[in-house]
Amino acid sequence: MSLATRVADFDVLAARFACARPSPLVCLHAIPEARWQRLRLAAFVYVSKCLPGAPVILDEDELMDALRRHRGAVPNITPNGMIVPKRHTILEFNVLARAFADVVAGLGIDDLVHAWHVPMNLRVKFDAVDEANQGRAHQTELPHSDAWVGTASDSVLAHVPLFGDLERNHLTFYEPPADFSEDWLAPLPTFADGLRRALPPARAARARRSARPGRLRDDPRERPPPRLGAAALDRHRVPDAARAHPRPRRDARVAGA
Repeated sequence: MSLATRVADFDVLAARFACARPSPLVCLHAIPEARWQRLRLAAFVYVSKCLPGAPVILDEDELMDALRRHRGAVPNITPNGMIVPKRHTILEFNVLARAFADVVAGLGIDDLVHAWHVPMNLRVKFDAVDEANQGRAHQTELPHSDAWVGTASDSVLAHVPLFGDLERNHLTFYEPPADFSEDWLAPLPTFADGLRRALPPARAARARRSARPGRLRDDPRERPPPRLGAAALDRHRVPDAARAHPRPRRDARVAGA
């Protein structure tokens, strides 16, 4: 699939709902308030149920503090931060999935969606890189394409920041240059292999350094210029879609995808 075809298909999708388009393959949509509150409530309950003692925490400050205190002690949180549904949380996870499905239903895109990647991912990211994640093949702190781990290369990813520090702990998106080639999206053994393919050597080394333990993600000192040049990915920090629902700063973030 060519880059032009991808953009044309994404144009059709994005035309179905109100959104901003900071980049040809990125759109930002503010979730309607009722659906937004339902989604957040379901996430509060699900994340709470995963904590030791399974308390019901409905306050954002309290939940962020609990995640920070119990970091490393919640067995169903992977080194990459995914909060994996288990038998004892399946009811709460299903309510969360239903709330997200309602958000998607409101976009009017059902006829354009042929399949979903399941289960839906809910992740927590802390202020510094988890040492257990350092050196893993698919360390999500590194710039990457999900296609490198086998996700269909014609997929559309939805990211919904829910809680925490959305100013400093955010996603950075890259867009392909005009000489994009489909083989850039072939499955690869590691994200580091993808960096060597997609970024110039100096930029790839800088990205690997910024993903070391003890560093804030996307440390401003490690940011390359906004445009990387012809044979590289162009990098843009895109504001979170939840900016219509601003949150105070905290040093963890929970986001669904």
